Amino acid sequence: MKYKLEKNMDFYLLDAKLETLFITEYMAKAPGDFVKVYVFTHMYAEHQMEIDDKTVAGQLGLTERQVIDAWDYWEKQGVIKKRYANAKGNYDFAIEFVSLKEKMYGFNKEAEPAKPVEQVNVFGNQAVKELFAFTENLLGKTLSSSAMENILFLIQERGANPDLIAYAVDYCVGKNKTNMKYISKVAENWLDRGICTREDAIEYLEENDSKYYKYKAIMQSLGFNRQPTSFEMEMMDNWFDVLGFSVEKVLDACAKTTGIREPNFNYVDKILNNWSQEASKPVSQEAKKIVNQAMLNKYLEHLRDEAQREAKERKKEAFDKIPQLKEVDSSIQKCYREKLLKGFRATPAEKQAIDGEIAKLKAEKKALLKGAGLAEDFFEVKYRCNICGDTCETPDGVCTCKAERILEAIQWGKC
Repeated sequence: MKYKLEKNMDFYLLDAKLETLFITEYMAKAPGDFVKVYVFTHMYAEHQMEIDDKTVAGQLGLTERQVIDAWDYWEKQGVIKKRYANAKGNYDFAIEFVSLKEKMYGFNKEAEPAKPVEQVNVFGNQAVKELFAFTENLLGKTLSSSAMENILFLIQERGANPDLIAYAVDYCVGKNKTNMKYISKVAENWLDRGICTREDAIEYLEENDSKYYKYKAIMQSLGFNRQPTSFEMEMMDNWFDVLGFSVEKVLDACAKTTGIREPNFNYVDKILNNWSQEASKPVSQEAKKIVNQAMLNKYLEHLRDEAQREAKERKKEAFDKIPQLKEVDSSIQKCYREKLLKGFRATPAEKQAIDGEIAKLKAEKKALLKGAGLAEDFFEVKYRCNICGDTCETPDGVCTCKAERILEAIQWGKC
């Protein structure tokens, strides 16, 4: 005959136990919120059930930051251990509860040989887990223990947001810098400058490292889901620094590769060099002597700056006239910013929702402009040439306005 007790499958009817040593030696002097975190999660660990910090925070009426602070406190007290690999071998931030009897009195230390620590009572941090997975995917290799330590140092010692670190990884890999020490230095430099979020980093890089964005835009335009080689970067630098093309013009050249089977840099380079040679042809002997390409580019830049300044003035005029229009336009910009900040975390549903909101706001903006008797393109920049946008370049080559712009540049240079 066999005897057994019925197993209670209802979680809320199970019993939870705490070591008396925790109550007598640790609980009284600990912050109340930290005690709640320990007791609540210990209950889950006792019954081999997983729970993440976000859920813990929600159940206890705390913030995730407070939960993490609690783990830092209990780790210093020696009652828990932080682990960074779960039972399946995946990288993960986890918590293991220490046996206080063994800690304080060394029970069974001599009776049993030392065993590897088993990952049993753990609570995963999803954000850190996603960060490790994202980093490994981008680097194309498994992270070493030292690389993991670099990332965890940023999170634990410097208080870095995992999303900021993910953006630092993306940025550095885009510059062909895949060493984790280098990436960590970049992230630390951002933190030292007060850059704490993905948004802060984007704004900082837009002002200080525009070349990175140019490289990325060109690679994506050509359909390459990889980082550029050093030779390709040199070629792109030549397009911008020597030939003097704008990123918009280079992307126009890239667009011409859609008809060929395998788009490549040499094809784009040939297109841009042909455009440059066509643009250098003299309009007249007088123009050849007076206006070189550098001077023409400077004049064209002046025209574009003036057009953009006038557009800003028109926008201010419209906002003063229709206050609601400013709110709608601000909401549109906010949506675009949100779309950018979502980065790799955005799901297809989230992207669709943001795009839908942008379309809705644009329709509202159009209606407001129409109601005020203003043209739909009232905000748009009005270039002197609508074909090339005052660049004297089109996807098919030199714009027909170039001769006129050169003559204008001669007069402008005399002012």
